[in-house]
Amino acid sequence: MASAIRFVRDGAWLQIRLANAARRNALGPEDWIELAELLQNAASSGVEIISLTGEGPVFCAGVDRSMLAAAQKEVGGLVSQVRHVGMIVQTLETSPAIVIAALNGPAVGIGVHLALAADFTLACRDAFLWLPEAAMGIPDVQHHRMLAERLGKHRALEFALLGRRLAAEEAQAAGLIGTLVDTPDLIEGELAGLVARIQAVPVSVRSAIKRAALAQVSIGDPDAQAEAVSQ
Repeated sequence: MASAIRFVRDGAWLQIRLANAARRNALGPEDWIELAELLQNAASSGVEIISLTGEGPVFCAGVDRSMLAAAQKEVGGLVSQVRHVGMIVQTLETSPAIVIAALNGPAVGIGVHLALAADFTLACRDAFLWLPEAAMGIPDVQHHRMLAERLGKHRALEFALLGRRLAAEEAQAAGLIGTLVDTPDLIEGELAGLVARIQAVPVSVRSAIKRAALAQVSIGDPDAQAEAVSQ
């Protein structure tokens, strides 16, 4: 099956789109291969801004269930998959480029981590963040330190352990989302405006600030995630 990830290069801006609305943009094996290749090439081809958005009413429904089911049939398969996917998210998070996530709808499971990996996160008001993995028997801890810092211990545990959905406005109040727009059709315009403002800043200044940000922010830990799943 071909990847459902689409991309356009506009100068130094790499626009990545999750384009499998029929499956709520759940990411399967081919999608992860494509995303990893895009991020690897971006690091060596002068990409300065990376944006990630989805088609349809959902930003990303997480890892495709068939991929998860296949991994669970193999000894150590789930741990290996979790580490692989987590490393791709970490590559996005530690990219020297400015990363923007534009949430056209809910972010679920690994979709939450893609959103948390961004430097700027835009969202429509009816979007939400949701980690349902605990109910599936999978501990989700990759960004738990960041969540605890932003939400506080109690709300972070409600979110990761009890599966409470985090509404876009609550996520914005905690600093997990930057800008909210009223409807999904306004996301593209807000994204283009943000990119224009970023491009107006000299590249050397952008790069210096991104390096400083990476030195200060709690980065998601795929090894901790894999270790938690292996227990």
